[in-house]
Amino acid sequence: MRLLIVMLKEPIAGQVKTRLGTQVGNELATDYYKVLVEVLLKQLQGLSQCRIRFCFTPDDADDAVRFWLLSELEASLSPDNPKLFHSPTHAEGIQEIDFCPQGAGSYGERIQRATQQGFDDGFKEVALIHSDCPECGARWINAAFSALTPSSNNLVLGPNQYGNYYLIILSAPHSELLADINWDDQQAFTTLTTHAQNAQIKTKILPELPSVITQGDWEKVRTTPLNAAIKKRLGEDLGEMTV
Repeated sequence: MRLLIVMLKEPIAGQVKTRLGTQVGNELATDYYKVLVEVLLKQLQGLSQCRIRFCFTPDDADDAVRFWLLSELEASLSPDNPKLFHSPTHAEGIQEIDFCPQGAGSYGERIQRATQQGFDDGFKEVALIHSDCPECGARWINAAFSALTPSSNNLVLGPNQYGNYYLIILSAPHSELLADINWDDQQAFTTLTTHAQNAQIKTKILPELPSVITQGDWEKVRTTPLNAAIKKRLGEDLGEMTV
């Protein structure tokens, strides 16, 4: 089975979407963050043979994150595993879901640990996404997984417009790949691809998808077909669509 790791934060004002918060205020930025995550959850319906693992921070936010996300996914506890949840909102039947704290350290150390844990848990292919790219849905991820083959590609990467990533898919831990990268730098994706080249890892680069970081990004995503879902989450009148 495959694993999709979703990196996210407990939605606390001033601790999420801080760049957006300087433009629209921390409370509104937090509302936008929650909407983006909830829209992304709907986009992830239809993953093929893939468990979703929500890696959250801070580490003591387990109950708060579960209370938030499990209700959105209409998920319930697995009868066979106390750490596993099942959501019936999956096109192929049951979607497996679990939760894991990110732990201490830099962002690079946390994603390195999360992907390594995925392989240690027995998953053959491990994907990692941000929670701020709502266009990276199940169809896109399924297609990206299909590009990961021993004969052609061992790594699939998706860049965003800020020189970072929205999707990383690995067929092996590749600890050297994610190390020593400044993930706040606009050269992060370039450094990542350089590491892959130096390690002679066969890589597939996907088309760029937008992440929502600034107010301008938020306004752009509201001109896409996702705006209907955003309006519903915000409680806005669906009759006043802007697309």
